[in-house]
Amino acid sequence: MVAAFELRPGIDNYVSVNWLEYWNSLDLVAALDCVRAEVTFPIEEEGRFVVLSVREIKEAVQRIPGFMATVTHQPSRIKSHAGIFGFTENECGVPAELWALVTHDNLLPAIVPDD
Repeated sequence: MVAAFELRPGIDNYVSVNWLEYWNSLDLVAALDCVRAEVTFPIEEEGRFVVLSVREIKEAVQRIPGFMATVTHQPSRIKSHAGIFGFTENECGVPAELWALVTHDNLLPAIVPDD
């Protein structure tokens, strides 16, 4: 859903993401588990995380003339919290470019079912 990358008018000035490398793990599943453990808001059972590199994000945003993304660490109660900056809620092309990066291979469940 493109909406996952849209800024909420009057609320957001960046897209909220997590910096997986913060967790110093080469294991993607372990890093995602660290994020899952810190999330305090309710996550829908069908919720998903998309894993993208900063390079992919910057290249996608730069495809739109006049836009340049920055991704910076924005620690909060979630230590790995980060943000994608460089566009406003009125720019619909940026969320679409980011959504175009989502594939079956980089889309992972936000909740891992108990075995």
